[in-house]
Amino acid sequence: MVTGTSSLSTIQKIQHFLLLLGLFIANSHGAMAESVPVRRAQEVYVRNQENTPLRPHAMLGTSDQGIVVAGGSGASKQAWAIKLNANDQMEWRYFREAPIDERKAAESGFNPPEFRGVVEMADGSIFLCGNTAFMPGKVRIFLTHLNRKGQLITEHYLESQRQATGLNFTVAACVAWDDGVAVFSVEGHAPEPGAVGEVSGSSYLMTALDRTGRLKWERAIPTLSKGFSPDPDGMVLLVAEKSLLVSATNNIGTEVIRIDASGSIVAHRKMDKRFLLVRNTPVNSKVKLYGSSPADDNALNTLVSLSADLSVVSSIEGPYPKNFAASQIFERQNGSLLMFGSNIHFFGDRLRQGVRQVDASLQTERNRTPNLAYRYKGGAIYTACARQTGNEFAYAVEVWPRLDKRTDMAGTAVHRID
Repeated sequence: MVTGTSSLSTIQKIQHFLLLLGLFIANSHGAMAESVPVRRAQEVYVRNQENTPLRPHAMLGTSDQGIVVAGGSGASKQAWAIKLNANDQMEWRYFREAPIDERKAAESGFNPPEFRGVVEMADGSIFLCGNTAFMPGKVRIFLTHLNRKGQLITEHYLESQRQATGLNFTVAACVAWDDGVAVFSVEGHAPEPGAVGEVSGSSYLMTALDRTGRLKWERAIPTLSKGFSPDPDGMVLLVAEKSLLVSATNNIGTEVIRIDASGSIVAHRKMDKRFLLVRNTPVNSKVKLYGSSPADDNALNTLVSLSADLSVVSSIEGPYPKNFAASQIFERQNGSLLMFGSNIHFFGDRLRQGVRQVDASLQTERNRTPNLAYRYKGGAIYTACARQTGNEFAYAVEVWPRLDKRTDMAGTAVHRID
């Protein structure tokens, strides 16, 4: 149950214990954990048969008020996805068993297969955009198409002339676009052997696919400055004003890109500070970015509105949230900002995951983080979503067993925020 920052009563702890006991019994035969709610649960635990941590990378609120969560597991070497229905009950699960060459690459120390994006199509089917483990000379980005029951329709690697050059692109995000899917990816490269004065760098790739996942167009985009390498967890892709918008940050500076329906770059700008696109903004409102300096606790945070060419129209500064690194930001109907991320300076047994609600002027904040520290060990929040109504939100975190043996549960926890 969400209780803000207040401590839980004995009755609440007993209720939570009974919920966990019911989930454990439901999984005693290796099945995925499903809530069995008399009322809607505020959190749902997801486990695989191996009881390994499952890191969520992407979430989506679906047209039937459900939620799809997707990610990967370094322990089991599986990319995975699950769907909860409108009552937070498990509707389906999909665990992708990696081919032998991918598994061997992951076991050799390369990143395991993972899903990084979720898109719902008009017929209710789901596209999952993922990365394989690194294998020299092979395309890493793959697309998995599931029907509305979570059953595999097709899977294939992303078609791209740019990827055929041998650059190591990995998908960062994908969205529904033009009756198909838009996939945003990034690559990092080292200087050419023997190059003098060169530095490592990156470039972007935007690809538009039709409803079957086949390539319609692609656009290679160089970074604006040499040496700029964005954080994979610091890139946001969304659709606004009939165009694709991207914010990519290396946690020091940020690049913002607008691309039109033909794949042409409308605007590409560089900004100081760590900026993230704000999601869920009202229709016809200005594009907004939230900026912060996580390395400087005393620096003011910034909320800027952008014009069509991504120039700054207005800017607001304020002290809140304090000691907080946001990863996903949503604008609520009342204009306040709901932020998901991590509490800075929290170490050891202190719960890093954080949820803050900040007013539009950045002058006040409210801690919305559930008090769950006694039940499991969980990390920072990297993904969240709004349900289709826009009034309810959810986030997911990777869960590890606690060293103090309060619980041996591992997997993913999905939490609801009203």
